[in-house]
This record gives sequence, structure tokens and C-alpha cells, in this order.
Amino acid sequence: MKLPFTIKLGAVKGVFARLNPLGLLRKIKSKLPSKLGGKGKAGKEADDGGHLDDEDMFGDLGDLSELDAAAKERQREAAQKGDDDDDDDDEAVDYTSDAYTTDKEVNLDRMTSGNDAAAAQESKLADHDDDGDDNPLGDIDLANLQAMPDFDDDTEAEDEDGKVKSKKKKLLLIVGGGVTVAVMIGAASWLFLSGTMSSEEAGGQNPAVVHDAVVSLDNVPLVSQGLLDSAPVNPDRDPSQQSVAAPAPGSAAAPKQGGGAPEPTRPMSEADAALAQLGLNVSPEPGAGVVVPSVTRTSFKGLSAAPAGTPLAVAPVGGVAESTDLGVLPKIAEDGLTPYEAYARPEPAMDAAKPKIAIIITGVGMSRAATEATLAAMPQDVALALDVYARGLDFWVARAREDGHEILLSLPMESETFPFSDPGPEALKVLNAPEENIKKLEFIFTRTTGYFGVLTELGGKFLAVEDQVNVLMEQLKKRGLMYVDGGAPGSLGTRVAHKQDIPWAAVEMNLDQAQSRAELERLLQDLSDLAQKRAIAVARVSATPLTLAVLSAWIATLDQKGMQLVPLSALAKKQIIR
Repeated sequence: MKLPFTIKLGAVKGVFARLNPLGLLRKIKSKLPSKLGGKGKAGKEADDGGHLDDEDMFGDLGDLSELDAAAKERQREAAQKGDDDDDDDDEAVDYTSDAYTTDKEVNLDRMTSGNDAAAAQESKLADHDDDGDDNPLGDIDLANLQAMPDFDDDTEAEDEDGKVKSKKKKLLLIVGGGVTVAVMIGAASWLFLSGTMSSEEAGGQNPAVVHDAVVSLDNVPLVSQGLLDSAPVNPDRDPSQQSVAAPAPGSAAAPKQGGGAPEPTRPMSEADAALAQLGLNVSPEPGAGVVVPSVTRTSFKGLSAAPAGTPLAVAPVGGVAESTDLGVLPKIAEDGLTPYEAYARPEPAMDAAKPKIAIIITGVGMSRAATEATLAAMPQDVALALDVYARGLDFWVARAREDGHEILLSLPMESETFPFSDPGPEALKVLNAPEENIKKLEFIFTRTTGYFGVLTELGGKFLAVEDQVNVLMEQLKKRGLMYVDGGAPGSLGTRVAHKQDIPWAAVEMNLDQAQSRAELERLLQDLSDLAQKRAIAVARVSATPLTLAVLSAWIATLDQKGMQLVPLSALAKKQIIR
């Protein structure tokens, strides 16, 4: 805090008063001989004039013993007279007494000493005032006073506050770091300890079985009769393949412990036998867990069976397939036969006056119950699109071609809403190099064989990039496959396919948009109207209990409506590019 200027001046005056420079000068002169300008001993005594010795800078008060004795004597005399009031004492004072004389001399000495001190102070100030003005400070340089150190402790306080804040920040950082490390150590310990259950804690079981094992109900052997009691039997199938299924452990057909005759078992169907050969009907870890599928056989109960179809050639057909390190890839035969021509259904006799409609069932293979219901309820002219992420694709291709269905392979692609609509790890993506997308294509082609073309899934973003679409069409042309556009908005697929002269078709209506039976029936009516208007219409739909039931009943009425259901391959290159 800064002190006022007047206080600073007062401090300077106090310092000079304490030092008494005039007294010091007189003392020095008294010590010097008269030859050097001093007064000597005689001069000193003359100047003193009865004053106190200069060695005692502040004077002498006299003999205290004599003063004390005189004061006591006066008190005794006052006590003898019995005077109670000292202020009203009328005792006559003897001005000629020795005591009065002594007191008077002492008082005079005190007054003289006080006067000398005041005179010395005035002389001191006068000696410093060389210019003769009235300034009591004389020739004191005010600039020097202003240059004196500033008694400002604000900076020191600010420095202290800064140090305190810095210490607090360091302390907070240390505490925060310690808490973070403790949390990380605790989380790591919890994860480690929770994932390392000992065999004793798990009851002697494998920890992987305790936590992660999963069993699907699709893999449990069937205990009821076939899906459709009225489903026709293919006379070309070998009846000797019908066998008795071995009872599963713990099932109702297994013999009970403690005796008793086993319950009768049902004959194993051809599908069950084929699935058993592929290992798809056996639970890898019985009793470890259960995953309930979205639909079961019961969900499709009551569907009407479609007429038996004409079986197609068993895949792979010689000449249109090659074996590679990845697997079997489609190729164009030396005689020019393409997989599209080898695996497509033969074109039926078509009435030019009737509008043509082609239907594609998508997602085949993901659910055993839905796939079996599709094969049983859909007529042979309905095309099936297999999901490349499904299991047992070779088995489903064989079953579908045996019933007369032609097969497409779903081709996952990057969508406009990726990653919210995720096409899976094997999808073709815009930012991939063409070589990487070609490798993904080859992997997808090796998932199975016996398909005549591909159906794009999603792909709104991928199919809008012409360079990537060109690479795709070049590979399809090289492999001799048909391109079927899935109906993504803004797709350039059909245009590029037409330019490169490969078989193509385009989905014009997606029936999966329906959320109810009434809405699905309305969409099917719109499909009929579209076919009447354009003479050709292509639609796609997923295999669900509702769609299969409504679609099966609608297909049965096409002849009455003057329309014709045809294989998809029969409509190649016959649609208008839009």
C-alpha cells in the first residue's frame, strides 16, 4: 500500500530529530582546540551559560536524591498540620528557605534545557534552509523522496495469490490423475477377474460353454410331421432314402432310464437327412443355451402347397465352373455357354397378350423354417435370392433346383445410410479400391454354385458411382452372370449393364414396404396395375408368414386376371431403362 507524501515527510523529520545534527556539530567544535576554529574549554563553558553538559544530549534533571528528600519533608510537615486538602493548603511559604531556593533552581534548569532543545531544532532546520525561504524542510530534494522505495505490497500479495493458485492446480492434477488411474485399474481388474472363472467355480464346465455357447432351435431335430400334410411327393426321389431318425439324447423318443419301451420314432425326411449329413441338425453344445428364431415351422402352418415343379440340372454344370484356391467360381465355357444360360429356367411359352410378372423371394437360407416354407408354397417360376451370409447354401441350392426354382445370389453393397444400414463385412464399398471390391466379389461367388445371376442389396451409395459400377459389370460379364438391380434410388446399374451388353433386369416394386395384410394386398394390386400398364413388372419380397400366405393366394388368381407369372430370367433385357 502506498503511503501519502506527508507521511513520508514526517518520517524524514523524525529521522533528523533523532540524529540531532546541530548538537553533534557543537560537540565536535567543543572538542577542537581554538587554533583549529574550536572554542576550547573556556569557550565551551561560556556558551553553556549554566546549561547541561553537551555530553548528555537531552540534559540533566538534577540530583534526584535531594529532590526526593525535599518532597518527603514537605509531606511530613503537611501531615503534622492535619491538612486534608493539599490544593487548599494556606501554609505560608518561606521564600527564603533553602528548600524553596532548591526547587526554584531545579525548575529553572528544566525550562532552560527545554528552551535549548527547541532552539537547537530551529537552528537545525535553519542550517538546511540555504535559499532563505519559509520551507521548513530546507533544501531537501523532493525527487529523492519520490524515488524512495514504494511501500507497495499489492504486487507481493498478487504473487502470493498466483503461487497459491498454481499449487492448487498442481494438486488437482495430481488428484485427478490418481483417480483416473485407480478407475482404470479397477475396470481392468473387474474385466480380468470376471472373464477368468475357474473350472471349480463353473462346476467343472468349460468357461466358454458357461458364457458363450449358443444353440439354435433351427438345429433341433423335428418331432412333428412335415410342414404341409398335403405337400405332394416327388416321384423321382428315391424312397430308399427315407430312414428312421436316431433319437436325440434327452428327447421324448429316447429310451428312458430304468426300463420301459421307447416311444415310436418318425421317419426322417430327405431334408432332415441332408441336413444331418451337413451337420446342421446337431447342437454343438447341448443344453448350453437357447436362441429363439424369429419364425418356426408353426408360424407357416396352414399354407397351401404349390404344384410340384420340374427339377433343374444338378449344379455345378460342367464347363461353366472352375476350381480355385477360394472355391468354385462361375465362368464362361469354351463353347460360349454362360452360367446364366446353364442355370436359368427354360423360358416358358408366353402369351404375348398377357402382362408378365416376375417375383423374387429374398433372404433365403437365413431361416430354415422360412426357407422350407418358401420351397413348399411358392411355384417353380418364383426366383429365390440366397443370402451370402447364410449357412448351408449348397444344400438350399440343391433343394431349390430340385423343385424347379432358379437361384440368384444376393450382392451386398454400401447404402446411403451406412453404417446405420449395414450390408455386412463382405459388402462392396465406394471407398474401396477396385481390386479390393473384385476380391470381395470373388469370395461371394465362391459361397455356392448353381446361380444364374446376382441381385443387389441396398447399394444406394455404391451404385451411384459410375466407376465402381463399371468394374462390377465387367466382372459380371467376365463370369457370364445376369445383373438384377434391387431398386435402389439413383442406381446406374441398368444403364451400365445395357452399355456393356449383359443380361439385366430391375426390381420395380418392393413389397416389404407393407406393414399389414391390407397394405400388402394394396401393393399387389398396384403391381397388377403396373404390369397392365407396362406389360412387364418385377417385384421382390422377403419370406415371412404374412407375405407367403398373401402372395400364395394372389398368385393363384393371376390366370383369372389375365396375367402370367414367368421366371425372372425370361424378362432379361425386356424392360425400359428409367
